[in-house]
Amino acid sequence: MDSQISDAKTHFGNQDVDNITEYNGTGPDVRSPFERERDVLVTQITESMNNVLNNLNALNRALEGVVEVGKEFESISALWNNYYDGMARVQIQEQQQQQQQHQQQQQQQQQQQEEEEVNEEQDQEVEKEEEEEEEEAQTGMQDHPVNQS
Repeated sequence: MDSQISDAKTHFGNQDVDNITEYNGTGPDVRSPFERERDVLVTQITESMNNVLNNLNALNRALEGVVEVGKEFESISALWNNYYDGMARVQIQEQQQQQQQHQQQQQQQQQQQEEEEVNEEQDQEVEKEEEEEEEEAQTGMQDHPVNQS
């Protein structure tokens, strides 16, 4: 390894090789800065992936806990659904009754209006007949003068 470093120093120059090589406890590290940066990035990505995996596991455990709680309340949910369905049926029945009452009221109002119109027509006919009778009576009096002697 030392021979490789000395060969690199003669080829690149002492200062360049010193910048490239680092000692990591086991020996000199002759990697380029790009390789070292890549290793750092790979390490960071690995740590991030481990963090994501740990978070997913924690989320999965929490979700399992929620599912267990949901199972405990399943019977209450069934009762609530029965109550809700019953109330919905009652509400539908009430709406139908209200619609029927509204239709009946409209029919009654329409009948009353028709009756009023018929009554008005009858009243008008009666008034015309009375007027005609009065006119006939007046014309009849003029045709037959009464002797006052």
